[in-house]
Amino acid sequence: MGEKTLKVIIGSWRPGIPSANVSEIALLPDPADLAKAASVIQQGSCLRNRVKGKLYVSSMTDYNFFVTAMLAGTSATLNDTDVDLSGSYMIESLGEPEYKQSDVIFFEITFVEVG
Repeated sequence: MGEKTLKVIIGSWRPGIPSANVSEIALLPDPADLAKAASVIQQGSCLRNRVKGKLYVSSMTDYNFFVTAMLAGTSATLNDTDVDLSGSYMIESLGEPEYKQSDVIFFEITFVEVG
């Protein structure tokens, strides 16, 4: 992704959000007993941390930098000395750009740990 200083909107940075450890998987219902539960619970083995926040950039070129990195699935080291965060992360999701002024664009972003 290259080196990029993130411009974070104050109060929006939420590091260390663990992913769900359990998921429910739907199954085909039993035709003999339609009232029977038709799902199984599967427990995951790897909890990946997520970091969510709202960023701002000054141009669509800067926003497109994040879009390109997300689509390419590239990872980068994410450092935050305030909360002792350092690791390899990639962009999991990116919100739509919101124009606040012609040179201020807000968007939500979620990073997921990959290392």
